[in-house]
Amino acid sequence: VADYPRLYYHGEQIPDCPPGENTVAHNVYPITIGIYSLWLVMGLAFGILVHVFFNSVLIFEKRLRNRQISNSYWMCFYLLMALRGLIGIVRYSGAITMENTWLDFGFFLSGAVVQGASNLLFCLSLKHQLQHRQCTSLQPSLNTDELTAETQSLLNPNARVPTKRRCKCRKDDLAIAAVFFTYVGCLAAQALSHEFLEYLYWAHLACLWLLQLIQLVLWYRVVAFKGKFRPSYTSRILLSVGVALSLFNALPPMIWQTVLPGDCVLQWFSWVDVMLLLDACSMIFVFSFLKAEFRRLRELTLYKAYSKLHQTIRFRT
Repeated sequence: VADYPRLYYHGEQIPDCPPGENTVAHNVYPITIGIYSLWLVMGLAFGILVHVFFNSVLIFEKRLRNRQISNSYWMCFYLLMALRGLIGIVRYSGAITMENTWLDFGFFLSGAVVQGASNLLFCLSLKHQLQHRQCTSLQPSLNTDELTAETQSLLNPNARVPTKRRCKCRKDDLAIAAVFFTYVGCLAAQALSHEFLEYLYWAHLACLWLLQLIQLVLWYRVVAFKGKFRPSYTSRILLSVGVALSLFNALPPMIWQTVLPGDCVLQWFSWVDVMLLLDACSMIFVFSFLKAEFRRLRELTLYKAYSKLHQTIRFRT
């Protein structure tokens, strides 16, 4: 890729693992493909499970959802991880020949954008945890306005539930989004321009690292929160392990290879493969955390909903 300066200048190919298989010459990496396939399957499976079972509660055959039990950010995070897995499968399966450098660079660029987006969704998920489940003056599941509207629909199935919600764009939300869009802008500038490439390269990495730093700050605020309504000790351990393993998202795999050893682990895995496998494990720990949080807040949400129903029925009678 010496004919044009790109991100490739700062990246290296994954070594032949197992040795002697000529994976680099054929642009096929079977172990890496298998791990990315695991990403795809796990991302889709966890995303679907979150949407079906851990994003709302069922009362009298009607779905009830509020911000305290919503896991929409986590669902989007898992779907983005599945998309990253799909892009990785295409890049390392030999479907793109060595001569199609621009096509390969397009997949590399799209993978980098999705990687930044997944980090953004991780930050927003942790921020949602703080804003609606812990750092609030009310009990985390007792959102009166939302539950009142929902419970009215339970009493009268033909009534239309108001769908209008006040959307408050907090300054910290905008700041996190600004970091992500700056990251995307730096990537786009590297793809379209031949000027200031070195500065743009480090600027896009700085934005990615800043997203990781925000993620760590939010994680610390979640696990260090001293209020009454906070995750259990086990849940905080699960989240901590998941966040620690997700820190491998600080760099794309090709750039990780420049700082990792070039030999194989146990004759089969490159160090990048090990990193990707640990990153896949983070999805399991994070899913265990969100499932535990959903069950904790589900009981409170159901209690409040039934209390509202009971009060309304008593008032009407």
